[in-house]
Amino acid sequence: CSSDLSLVTFSGCRKLDVPDPAFENVFDQWEWVRTTGGFSGTVITPNNSFRTVTLYLKERGRWRIKSSVDNESYRERYFFEGDSYLVNGNPAARIRFKDDKILPLELVLKGDTLFTNQVDISDGLQFVYVRKK
Repeated sequence: CSSDLSLVTFSGCRKLDVPDPAFENVFDQWEWVRTTGGFSGTVITPNNSFRTVTLYLKERGRWRIKSSVDNESYRERYFFEGDSYLVNGNPAARIRFKDDKILPLELVLKGDTLFTNQVDISDGLQFVYVRKK
């Protein structure tokens, strides 16, 4: 597998390049705990939505969300875009999805908590996950 490092490629045979060593810890299973934001500022949780959601981030660029409702699952290829930066002192980076069906997301790591923020949208949502033990 070869790639031009100035462009991001979607190679299934190699691990993603991470923009910061802290993001080596992002490749894991994450349990959804809440979603906030949007126009109404609503807070959605597993308790008030009657669902659980698990996010799987794989080091070879695979993103998978599995919901307890109808056991639905969504899979997509992703890659890191640009350099890392800090949000409130925590490492952050943007990811994009291969076919742009999902808007880009900002990932912010704070210990065993992962914040995924919608970007490029004025009423974006924030999804919060904790590392699944």
